[in-house]
Amino acid sequence: MRELFKKLLKYEIKIRKAINTRMQGNFHSVFKGSGLEFDDVRAYQYGDDVRTIDWNVTAKGHDTYVKTFKEEKEQYVYVILDVSASQEIGKEGKQKIDASKEISGLLSLSAIREQSQLGLICFSDQKEKYIKPGKGMRHAYHIKN
Repeated sequence: MRELFKKLLKYEIKIRKAINTRMQGNFHSVFKGSGLEFDDVRAYQYGDDVRTIDWNVTAKGHDTYVKTFKEEKEQYVYVILDVSASQEIGKEGKQKIDASKEISGLLSLSAIREQSQLGLICFSDQKEKYIKPGKGMRHAYHIKN
């Protein structure tokens, strides 16, 4: 397990650079929608939903104003790992299961860095382990065990 963490730490710098340059945080959408988080008010336009009219702001001015909200697009990431006996092919330390764990660790690290919710499903001929999605590095360490 220590060798896996050493490899993951080596890749972490590369992952952090890729994430920070290409992705934009907690998946807040630039689209205005029917989300829960208040964003701004703007002048009423024909076709706007009358339920979104902000009567307090409208009462202060000469125009009608509507509330806009941010759509939040949170992602759930599930790592699905085959832990059957067929994964134990190869030399000690270089088996298929070791490569699978390394790839799963890299994907998990990327998901946690993006503040996505991470879950785990391990299976063989039956369900071996299930961890429901959660956020944060503490949850990622819980999954590792």
